[in-house]
Amino acid sequence: MFGLNDRVRFSKCRDFQGSLYLLHLKKLKLHVFTPGVGYGKAWLRIHAEFTYAGINYRMWVTDPVIEAAYRAKGVGIYDLGECFVTVSLGEPHDDGFCYKLVAAVITPSIQDSLA
Repeated sequence: MFGLNDRVRFSKCRDFQGSLYLLHLKKLKLHVFTPGVGYGKAWLRIHAEFTYAGINYRMWVTDPVIEAAYRAKGVGIYDLGECFVTVSLGEPHDDGFCYKLVAAVITPSIQDSLA
């Protein structure tokens, strides 16, 4: 599985006013999958898939709470429905791109527990 609209050329990053955005999403899906095998063990990664402003996205999730919860659920596609996400622009990589990451996911159940 590959990312979708998940990177920006480093040369364009300098034009941005910020690197952290809070988005309200009508629908969020998490894909838990094994992208590769390292040291003889399969490892699980999580992609967030959503549409925002008419553009489809698929990017890595780095929220430690969400990662732990959905790795424990195992390989699959999970529909979280309506929620908020924080999208962060990561540090430049050697390939000349900065990657967009889902740094936090706020679901209605999390919102209720904070009230």
